[in-house]
Amino acid sequence: QQQQQQHMNMNISSADERQIRPMKQNFNNVTDEQGNNNNNNNNNNKTSDIPPLKPSIRKGTEKQIEMFGEDIICLIYSSNWNHRDKGLKSIIKFLKDRQHPDIRLLFKLTLKIIYLLLQDRVANIILLSIETLNILISLYLKDIDI
Repeated sequence: QQQQQQHMNMNISSADERQIRPMKQNFNNVTDEQGNNNNNNNNNNKTSDIPPLKPSIRKGTEKQIEMFGEDIICLIYSSNWNHRDKGLKSIIKFLKDRQHPDIRLLFKLTLKIIYLLLQDRVANIILLSIETLNILISLYLKDIDI
């Protein structure tokens, strides 16, 4: 019995000595306890790696570009799911800030984006699209005459 315990302790200690690799995380605008900005990213998260909109997409999204800005629409139509995620979060912020006076147009254009992204292959984008829909309905449905 003592030998079994020693054998188990050896297995545990050898497992504890394994090296743990840190996860890659994005620490943009993270502040420490003193309030210092610890942006170790050195501007690696630029929007320059986002491809511009194709002319065919640009033609169909002119009103969305006017409403949300070209940067956000480029993120939404990017092939990279991280970009789409960032674009949807920007739209959520836009909705919460209530930045546009034409609520009917805002509702319509946001629904088009949500409809597009509900068909995404990435589960996170689908869930964030549903969250965006919930925010849109909770903030704006009462202001629209249906």
